[in-house]
Amino acid sequence: MPPAALLAAVVCDDCAHTIPPDQDATLVDGDRMCPDCAADAVYCDECSERTREPRRTALDTQLCADCARTWSKCGDCHLYSRYITAIVGGGEVCDDCRDAYPICDDCDDRCHDTTTVDGGNEVCIGCRVDDYHECVDCLALIQRAEDYCASCALDHPGHDEICSYDYKPTPVFHGRGPLFLGLELELKTPSRQLFDAAEAALTELGDLGYLKHDSSIDCGFELVTHRHTEVSYSRETTDPLHWYNPDTNQPASLTLGTSAVTENHSILLITAVPRAYCGPTDYLSRLPHPPAAAS
Repeated sequence: MPPAALLAAVVCDDCAHTIPPDQDATLVDGDRMCPDCAADAVYCDECSERTREPRRTALDTQLCADCARTWSKCGDCHLYSRYITAIVGGGEVCDDCRDAYPICDDCDDRCHDTTTVDGGNEVCIGCRVDDYHECVDCLALIQRAEDYCASCALDHPGHDEICSYDYKPTPVFHGRGPLFLGLELELKTPSRQLFDAAEAALTELGDLGYLKHDSSIDCGFELVTHRHTEVSYSRETTDPLHWYNPDTNQPASLTLGTSAVTENHSILLITAVPRAYCGPTDYLSRLPHPPAAAS
């Protein structure tokens, strides 16, 4: 019996026909194939092996499954690419498809779409949510630290010494402790009297506190005092706010005219343990109205 007859028959994994003994099986994507079936396979441009399911690249080349694992597939054109860009609010795309997406004017990232903000810049959804809110008077998008867009701000003159809402100065303590109290007072003003009200508050307040923006107030500011050993607040909003300043052994007061206080306000009472443990947000309780002065 001829030696070839002793060899086990090899079957093509594609067409299931027996491969003649005088022909070699071709390995394609891990399968043994006859010459006719293997002729339909293409060569991978990276490893030069044959493949029945080539992956086309953005460079107009073809890859086998093994080589394609080191590449990324574009979510738009579905071609494989070595370099891929994540689109804000979208998928991952190749360099060619990336150029079709706008660039955010704030973060310089490519994004699915943009939103126009006050001033004309175009921003992505990420920057829109993190950094912007609507103007108090209109729907224009403005920076979170601002209250009005450029157009509406003309009707609402501001004041340079009203700090941003997230302003947190180094804590200042007046007195000997160990208990320190401070005050946060929300004041709403007529739009055209904001500047004068802020000037009055700053003049009377001196170095005992500062003013901040507050997004919960349509037009106005939040008056924040530094911490003092002893504080008493007047119940009447038009009366002076009194506290005893142990640094000078003299009473101090803050008087705001009725034009600066047009609506009910709330007071945030702040307390602290000895100053070494007191941070800028050690709040005790929120009161709906000022507490009565101690007798």
